[in-house]
Amino acid sequence: MLYLLGDLFGRKIRFPLGEDCARIAGGAQTDNDLYLPYRGVSRSHFLLEREDGRWNIRDLNSKNGVLLNGVKTDHAGLRDGDVLRLGIIELRVCESPADDTVLPLENGRTAFGAEMDTDEMGPVALVGREEVLAFPHLTFPDGYIPGTSERMLEIYRTLQMAARQDLNILFTGETGVGKEMLAMTLHLSSPNAHGPFIAVNCAAIPAELAETELFGIGDRVATGVAGRIGKIAEAIGGTLFLDEISAFPLPIQAKLLRAVEEKIITPVGARSRSKADFRLMAAGNKDPRELIRQGLLREDFYFRLAGMEITIPPLRERRGDLKGLILGLLFRLGMEAGKPLGGVSKILLVELAGRDYPGNVRELLNMLRTMIARAHPGEILDAGLLPSEFRVEHAEPDDLHALLESTSKDKIIEALRVHENNITRAARHLGISAPGLRKMMKRMKIKKE
Repeated sequence: MLYLLGDLFGRKIRFPLGEDCARIAGGAQTDNDLYLPYRGVSRSHFLLEREDGRWNIRDLNSKNGVLLNGVKTDHAGLRDGDVLRLGIIELRVCESPADDTVLPLENGRTAFGAEMDTDEMGPVALVGREEVLAFPHLTFPDGYIPGTSERMLEIYRTLQMAARQDLNILFTGETGVGKEMLAMTLHLSSPNAHGPFIAVNCAAIPAELAETELFGIGDRVATGVAGRIGKIAEAIGGTLFLDEISAFPLPIQAKLLRAVEEKIITPVGARSRSKADFRLMAAGNKDPRELIRQGLLREDFYFRLAGMEITIPPLRERRGDLKGLILGLLFRLGMEAGKPLGGVSKILLVELAGRDYPGNVRELLNMLRTMIARAHPGEILDAGLLPSEFRVEHAEPDDLHALLESTSKDKIIEALRVHENNITRAARHLGISAPGLRKMMKRMKIKKE
């Protein structure tokens, strides 16, 4: 009997290719027999078929293909010792496996995954995976790392509900929280996914050019001016995303309101009108009701715009997302920079996960890019690579450990209080495993109230 073995992010996996089945589907979609929610693995990536007592692997037109012993293949038989490469996943075919761990899910499938504690001071491996959460009808953009905090899970539930409804959506939240990425998620998950996603930064367009930029301009309206289509026409059949919508002058908001209601646009200087069927999504970093009070946002436009209003919380209010976000971003940014990293020290991970990030994801990205630029390929990142403006200097090395210990203890006590001493929920809030939290509580002599 053959087995598929994997040593993924520190956890050994064994999956038997038994004689009681003839077909095994693998991929990042949740209903696969081999559920592999990792970067580079397509939703339906491959099929294992048993023919005449022999197992074969067939590529299902996956994006990155199937590599057998380093060679791309569409269909091939499997033998003892073969090595399969699927995105970042590497599996080995073996007839006599060691006593590895099998990870069953409730429905009998197997998921390859790993949890990492941060209570020890050794290095943490970077994770280049994108979790496919319990939202099979959502399609996340390439490079997006979904959060696992309760606040973000609630937002994903809302997006999944809104994806199939013809509603205009208003995203609100502080600068840098990722409003455009969530708008793109909603677009990719909607019936308009085959159409274009046109993003416009309203604050970057001069007021006198806003109408032309949105609606286009007719041919020969003025001497030497060639006609061109606007962003609305470009978004026909898809989604128009307007960031910082209140930056547009009120007359432009009024004309945009009419275009949204009638699905008809008239380019500047043109006599004819044309149909424009598109979905409008917008975003802002201020309370729309306050903008209405200040005269910066038309109330009727707001009511038409906010068929559903979704508020994205800042990073400081969803700290449970930080560990996965940091590890995933470091993996992605390191690969983009041509510097695959060896990992990150757990002291640095605790330090990064304890910050408030007033600039949210954008600030975190800039910090990580700076650290990667200063690192060598294969290096394990530590606090010495932090940019000077973010580094905390101490007179003695032991002071840093004491500070981290004190800060961690306060955060654990607060998490236990908020979650009424429920270890599992408190651990999820802190972004660590329940066993890891128990170890930390024992070491710090923290008792449940």
